[in-house]
Amino acid sequence: MPTCIWADYATVGVVNAIDLSAAVAGGKGLDLDQLAELTAEHYDKSRSKA
Repeated sequence: MPTCIWADYATVGVVNAIDLSAAVAGGKGLDLDQLAELTAEHYDKSRSKA
């Protein structure tokens, strides 16, 4: 299961990718590059100005 983690002075984030439908069908879920893009989107959206 691919996992991406980030942390800074005010935030800790963990994103795991589990695609059950792909696993049941025998395929693959997200690869690490796709998960990194998704994590970057979450990171950007979590940022707020102090």
